[in-house]
Amino acid sequence: MTEVKERISEITPLDSVKIICVTKGFPVGTVESMGDLGVCDFGENYQQELSSKATVVKDVNWHFIGAVQRSKLKKIAEISCAIHSVSRISEIAELARLSYRGEVFLQVRSDDEVGRNGFQLKDLKEGVDLSRSVDLNIVGLMGVASITSGYRAPEFFRLMRDLCDRYGLKRCSMGMSDDFELALMNGATDLRLGRVLLGPRPTNSPGASRN
Repeated sequence: MTEVKERISEITPLDSVKIICVTKGFPVGTVESMGDLGVCDFGENYQQELSSKATVVKDVNWHFIGAVQRSKLKKIAEISCAIHSVSRISEIAELARLSYRGEVFLQVRSDDEVGRNGFQLKDLKEGVDLSRSVDLNIVGLMGVASITSGYRAPEFFRLMRDLCDRYGLKRCSMGMSDDFELALMNGATDLRLGRVLLGPRPTNSPGASRN
């Protein structure tokens, strides 16, 4: 943790950045250990894992950062202080129906591959405007730089920051273990960090991740 903070502080003031420790696939004891080190923001990708850990560890801020399944959105909203991955108009409408008062980030797609989560650029303004019209607490945008196609990381990060500024959004959730310094150089405010803080994910954890 100390090394990561030092790397951040070489680029931008540490107090201008929120570090979200991504504990997907790690046991609840990892959350407790990081909490003892002063970490207060944790990110999870799956509702079931989020709910399970939040039942045990209550005095931290839980961020949902994974793909949203609408059928599980109520449970996600009940626990999360922030949802970084709102990707569809229908999810905005459902959060409004649930009277969600946590922080909302709209996810922006970095490419046009079928199946990717996030708003396409042509639809983003509609998402921002609707979020505001239904009184959601929209604070920023979230993005994951593509490693296979579409925008490359520097270009995408610059685009993300420009979009935040265009829509009057202060927060920019971008940057993971492999690219957080580049993201910071281009205006990131919220970093989603897993491996660089915790080491390799346990081999029996579901799925792989670049966080």
